[in-house]
Amino acid sequence: MEPLTTSAMIGGIVAYLGGKLSKDKSIGSFISEFSEATVNWIKPLFLKDDGSEKEAIQKLKEKPESKARQNAVKSILEMELEDNPKKAEGF
Repeated sequence: MEPLTTSAMIGGIVAYLGGKLSKDKSIGSFISEFSEATVNWIKPLFLKDDGSEKEAIQKLKEKPESKARQNAVKSILEMELEDNPKKAEGF
């Protein structure tokens, strides 16, 4: 996978997530709009086993327009793709 493609995908996800959170403050609606495979890949990055939100999402919810908070979420996605590049195939 080319870095530009990965960066564009991550940027798109984070922008969409930030937009959703700025409107309704719910990560649930964001997750429900993706395919099952995408949810299975993304959900554990941002939600704990009990369904509560991890810190990066909580902070993004507080200030969804914050570039620093968006970058923190991007970093989580980038690290996951770096560690598991096959997970992004087909998205």
